[in-house]
Order: sequence, then C-alpha cells, then structure tokens
Amino acid sequence: DQKLELARPNRALVRMLFALVAVAIGISVFFSTLLNIWEANLALNSLIILGLISGIAYCFVKVFELRIAVNWLTSYAHSQDEATLAAAPNILVPMARLIRYDHQGKPLLFPHLANGILDSVEGRLAEIRDISGYMRNLLVFLGLLGTFWGLILTIQGVLQAIDGLDLANQELVDAFTTMKDNLQKPMQGMATAFGTSLTGLGGSLILGFFDLQLGRAQNN
Repeated sequence: DQKLELARPNRALVRMLFALVAVAIGISVFFSTLLNIWEANLALNSLIILGLISGIAYCFVKVFELRIAVNWLTSYAHSQDEATLAAAPNILVPMARLIRYDHQGKPLLFPHLANGILDSVEGRLAEIRDISGYMRNLLVFLGLLGTFWGLILTIQGVLQAIDGLDLANQELVDAFTTMKDNLQKPMQGMATAFGTSLTGLGGSLILGFFDLQLGRAQNN
C-alpha cells in the first residue's frame, strides 16, 4: 500500500523560533531607545505591543494546529477508520463531514465530494490567513492613529505657546524661558506621533514575517 506523505510545518516553526530569538536580541540591544519610544505614549504603544504579542501567538497556535491536522490526516489515510474520522481536528472538520462509508465500512469519495473537501479546507485556511492579516493591518492602523493624535497635540501645544507669549510685558530672556516651557507639550505631541508610528510599523513588519511563515506552512 502506498503511504500518504504530507509536508509538516516543522521548518516554518524553526524559522519562527529563530525570528523570535532575533526579535528578543534586538530588543535587548536597543532596550533603552525602545523604552523611550514606548514611554512617549504608554497607552497606545502598550496596545500595539499587546496586538503584536497576540498576533505572534496566534501564528504559532495555527501552525501547531496545522501540524496536528497533518498528523491526523496521515493517520486517517493509513487506517481509514470511522472512529478516527470522528476525532478530526478543527481545520478538517468540514472534510470529515463530507466523507461517507459503504456497508462494508470503506470510505466513499466521489469527484464532487473531493471538490467540496478541497473547497472546505481552502476556506478554513483562508479564514486563518484573513485573521492574521487583519491583526497585521491593525498594528499599522494603531500607529497611524497615534501619528494623527500626536500631530493634533503638537498643533494645540504650538498655539498655546504662541498665545502664552507676552513680549510687551516680559523681558526678552523671560519671554524665551516661557516659550521654552510652553514648547514642552508640542514636543511631547511629536514624540507621540513618531513613537507610535515607529511602534506600529515595526510591529507590523515583525508580525508580517510570522504571517508569511504561516502562509508557507499552509501552502506546503
């Protein structure tokens, strides 16, 4: 009997683990700089980082589920047991529902059922990729949201600094000191704009690599 051989996503897992180690090393090397960027807007940057961690964890979970599905499919192809079919993993549940058995306990697979099985599995895999892609785009969106938020704070701070400047009643040195103090708020706004933008784009870049490995594992 010919044995079914399917590509297991082990290489994708190895590449993802290496990428995770590389990210950890990069964070440790540039920790002080990244900490300053993060402190520019704790709430929004923390939300972006939480989304990045959730996205990476999601990709790992789905690759592990894919590995389980491949192992189950190989086992079922060898045994063709109805009890094994009932324990199909989540990705292959639609496929398991389309398989029927004859009176001798042998699985029946007609051409139209085969097309339905392929479509059902493809739909499940596409749904997984859609969710991971959405999480990647969400990081970019949060970064842009922080950019516009920071620009609004900058404009408001500049207007307040100009309004607070009184050259008629203040000495020149005191006027510049006041203006320097009033410019702290717009500078914080600029830090928010660039900090959240860098965090969002960097997180999207990192998550994009894990999403790419998930897609390659599914294609294999």
